[in-house]
Order: sequence, then structure tokens, then C-alpha cells
Amino acid sequence: MLFKKQRNDIFSAIVAAGLQPTEFSEKNEEKYILVCKGTPYNMSISTVGEYYQSKSFPMVEGFGGNDFQYWSSIVLMCQGWAELVKEESETPDLWAEAQANSKLFAFNPSVPNEMFNGTELRQLEGQVRQLVQGLSVLGLPAHAQKLLTDTVKEIPEKAARFTKKELEGWFMGAFISQVTNLALSPEHVSAVAHLIKTTFFGLLGLGQ
Repeated sequence: MLFKKQRNDIFSAIVAAGLQPTEFSEKNEEKYILVCKGTPYNMSISTVGEYYQSKSFPMVEGFGGNDFQYWSSIVLMCQGWAELVKEESETPDLWAEAQANSKLFAFNPSVPNEMFNGTELRQLEGQVRQLVQGLSVLGLPAHAQKLLTDTVKEIPEKAARFTKKELEGWFMGAFISQVTNLALSPEHVSAVAHLIKTTFFGLLGLGQ
């Protein structure tokens, strides 16, 4: 159990890390436990005579569960832990975003594994021009527009060598990875997905 002065030190450490104490809940019993609400992140402090032991998730480098520390060191650990929590909570989950984006850009599974014929290749070139134009009016950040446009411009060359199924796989992988890494807003992601589906529906078998 911690004294008010010690709990106030932890309060100040959280504020110093750039977080709001109201984002945390505490339990001050035989062992002091602090939890970041709605997350698995937590830490605990035990009193051992004039020393203290701490455990935390995420773990703060230099502070193991069996180490005996003075209170001043525990306060430093609390701030380090809060900083890790802040960093983790603000870091985008690229894996989850890629999964979400893959659903937005979902292809029809029945795309045939056949080559494009001459008529389809010419049609594809026209669709690429439409897509480049469409990307230019979505209000994307300049670097994002350039990267996505450069990828789109590769389509005719790939289509001349790839089957429709292979082009689908290449395009889906490249585009989803780029959209995810660019960290576009949900509105921009939806607009890009709609543009892709509208432009290529029918020829590549994209979902509507």
C-alpha cells in the first residue's frame, strides 16, 4: 500500500509522460496496481521494508520484477512505463489496418487465370488514364498521390506479361501495402477503394 505522497508522485509521472491520469485506474491495497483503462497495460508496486519492487507491462528496461529499488527509482520507472504506454497507444497497428484495407479492396475470387487479349489491354490503358485522373482529384497528400499514381502506371506493362489472376495478386499486394504504410485517413482509403473498384470492375473482376 502506498501513501498519498507516493500516489501523487505517480500522478505527476503520468502527467510528465504526456498522459491524463483519468485514463488510468488504481487499486491501493497490499500491492499497488495501476492499469491503463481499456488496455492490457499495467504495473504493480510492492513494499519490501524500505525498498520497493515493481512489475510492469510493457516492461521498462532496467526494472525487473525481482529488483529492489528506492522510491526515487520507482518514480522514474513509472514515468518510463507511462511513456511506453503512450507510444504504444499512439502507434498504428499496420497489421490490423492491412486486414481492414484488404476487405475494402476485396477482389472477386473468380478472376480467371488467363492472359488479357488485345482489346482488353487497350481498354486497360484507358482505365489507367481514368484512374490517374481520379487520384489527382481526391485531395491526397502529394507524396501519397505520386506513389499510388506511379504504381497504377505500371499496370499496362504488368498486364502484358501477367494473367488476370496474377495481375490481381500483384496489384492488391502493392496497393494495400502502400495505402497502409501511407497512413491515409479512413475517408481517403474509402475514396481510393471506390475509385479502384469503379474503374476496374468487370475487367479484373473487382467487387462492386
